[in-house]
Amino acid sequence: MIIDVLIVLAVVSAAWVGFQRGLVQPLLAELFVLITLLILLHNRSAFAATTGAVFHTGGFLAVAVALVLAGLMGYLGGRLGGAIHRMPVVRGVDGFLGVWMQALFGIAICYLLIAGIIVSDRAFAPLTAPNVNAAQLRTLERQLSSNAFTSTVLDGPELDASNARAARAGGVRLADVPTSPRS
Repeated sequence: MIIDVLIVLAVVSAAWVGFQRGLVQPLLAELFVLITLLILLHNRSAFAATTGAVFHTGGFLAVAVALVLAGLMGYLGGRLGGAIHRMPVVRGVDGFLGVWMQALFGIAICYLLIAGIIVSDRAFAPLTAPNVNAAQLRTLERQLSSNAFTSTVLDGPELDASNARAARAGGVRLADVPTSPRS
């Protein structure tokens, strides 16, 4: 019930933003934020290492810097979209399409988030023991890579060492599988 209300609020809010700002301005801001976050998540080990080397701190600051970068890119996209939105030729069509396209964008984001939750549940539900073997680890990796949001959970290059340890007797502890940059 609560999730249903949150989904309706997200879609209505997206439609309201589309009504107020049109299509181009919010869409560019959203795309700039999402692309920035996906790039940073895809290269999170290098980003965390760079952030740690520059600021001499741990992982929390790397997350804060990533969110600030995403916010700045969203602001840049919003400003660029605002310049396009103010053009007289674009204004009428942009406003009309904004309501419907932003509502569809809100539905798509809600769908992807719910699909990510379902994929995570299906991937981790069969794992009841703290240790996993190589077959379970490959299955976990395959299932998590099937969704755009969950595909960045496991760290690819560092996962090879865990695969080697999982092939031995006793497997590898699930807590030791690299999922995020270590500080």
